[in-house]
Amino acid sequence: MLRADVFVFPSHFETFGVVIIEAMACGLPVIAMASGGPEEILTPRTGRLVAPDDRAALVTAMLDLSSAEQALDKAEIQDHARRNWGPEAFCRSLRAVYSSAIGSSHAV
Repeated sequence: MLRADVFVFPSHFETFGVVIIEAMACGLPVIAMASGGPEEILTPRTGRLVAPDDRAALVTAMLDLSSAEQALDKAEIQDHARRNWGPEAFCRSLRAVYSSAIGSSHAV
């Protein structure tokens, strides 16, 4: 991934897409199918979503993101991945789950 310019993920079904976050952590813009999970990860500033089976849209997104005029900011993509899914974000989420579980057991 460190040598790539763009990460293309044409999966027709995806529940989350850890590999998308890994690519973003490397600073890669991502092109993915709107297939269930990528919609929750990508923004217009981090990549492009295309409809499953829309090959023309996939090609257009690939051409767009490979042009200098449409290039996305790699540092911004990395920052987005770190803020939303990095170690600190993971710990915040885990604390929230534990806090909720503790709160629920005390309510009984």
